[in-house]
Amino acid sequence: GSGTNIDSNKLDDYEEGTFSPTINANGYGSATRSGFYTKIGMLVFITGIITNWDNTDNTTNITISSLPFTANNNNGYINGGCIANQSNFQPTGVIVKSNTADMEFIKNNTGNNNFLYMKFNTVYNDTSRSIRFYATYLTG
Repeated sequence: GSGTNIDSNKLDDYEEGTFSPTINANGYGSATRSGFYTKIGMLVFITGIITNWDNTDNTTNITISSLPFTANNNNGYINGGCIANQSNFQPTGVIVKSNTADMEFIKNNTGNNNFLYMKFNTVYNDTSRSIRFYATYLTG
């Protein structure tokens, strides 16, 4: 139809809001963190920033938790994207894990056909510890 108020054109599940992402870092209690989301039906768009944590561990995968909605069970991963403001940060992707409200960062394993999980020492420097992220995923 071509009307302005046709029932089939209305969104029946639209939501916007904020959330407080958490990070699995030592000293995370002093971290500044904020996030925004838009949910349309099953599709969730998120963006956020976490700064000023204290972890340089090279063995711990960076995990951001407390996303606003649990990802659906698709027996795999749903990809998004990531941006960070450290000069040594490599282009990365985001994995939002099925049946969780968690995501991890990945980077290309140069020369191989797989990826590596990002560790804290890849985004740490002495003056600023900051991750800016965005992702798109499906919820149940």
